[in-house]
Amino acid sequence: MLYRLYHQEEVTLYEPQPVVFRCTCSRQRCADALLTLDTDEVATMLEQDGNIDMHCDYCGSHYVFDAMDVAALYAGNTGESNQLH
Repeated sequence: MLYRLYHQEEVTLYEPQPVVFRCTCSRQRCADALLTLDTDEVATMLEQDGNIDMHCDYCGSHYVFDAMDVAALYAGNTGESNQLH
């Protein structure tokens, strides 16, 4: 079938590889994203909701940051691991 579709091209078949579900999101990546926002915008989100809930649409993980977490981010001390899940 490959020859019929691509007879003008050189077709290379590779060894099959297992498919693995893996998301690259992490709490640290979400924290880094928060640090790119203006501090007034982050403060407004905290005032409105009491915390900042970041949701990964790929794996469904939630990362919640409260006022103390955000203060620690801006102080440069997250205390979190950079482990991916």
